[in-house]
Amino acid sequence: MSNRLFSNQGGGGGGGGGILATAQFGYIGRAGAGPISVLGLVPGNRVLYIAGFSFDLSNFAGFNVAYETVITVADQIQQTDASDLSSYTMVALIQTA
Repeated sequence: MSNRLFSNQGGGGGGGGGILATAQFGYIGRAGAGPISVLGLVPGNRVLYIAGFSFDLSNFAGFNVAYETVITVADQIQQTDASDLSSYTMVALIQTA
């Protein structure tokens, strides 16, 4: 089962193309540091921003410091923070090219 909830390709309109190609990915945080399966991530992709929502929607926060800044393993994002983030749904904005 994939943790990829959605992926939308970004880019500009108007025939000139976009300045920045992006995709958004959703996944559940984990209880401690380690890999999280997110299909579609490619080594070298840059993590631009990560937001997290608690399951009951009572809390929203930025989690950039809890994850790697550049994807290092295909189809995975590495949670570097040892905190228990398993009660958060994460949304990551990724630079794809």
